[in-house]
Amino acid sequence: MGLSVDGEWPAARRDHGEAGCISGPTVISNIERGISEVWERGFCISMGALDPGTNAVGVPYLHPDGRHVLAFNMTASKSILTRKSIETVWAPKLLSMVRAIQGVPIQAPTSGFHSNAPAARDRPRPSRR
Repeated sequence: MGLSVDGEWPAARRDHGEAGCISGPTVISNIERGISEVWERGFCISMGALDPGTNAVGVPYLHPDGRHVLAFNMTASKSILTRKSIETVWAPKLLSMVRAIQGVPIQAPTSGFHSNAPAARDRPRPSRR
């Protein structure tokens, strides 16, 4: 998920800057645990790592160019995203969504968004009455 999963870092972490956060032993431990979780289950969980009141779940997505890894994630209050709800409801849904997206055929960037719908020029025009 990375440190940017929560758009607003708590002030103490934001004041140290991104480089200061990444070098800390707790952050490195969290990253290593997240990588391990992704290899084991396909998703990783963050329980209050960025903010004690929020939890998150993330699923990596390999970009079609094969060179970039992106992430789809959810972050919410710990009262909504409990460990149990993450493991039994939200992580499986998020993982399923990412797998479905990975199965969508991709065309060259210049050809536009892939869709089974006919191009605008090929669609019948509505009649004007």
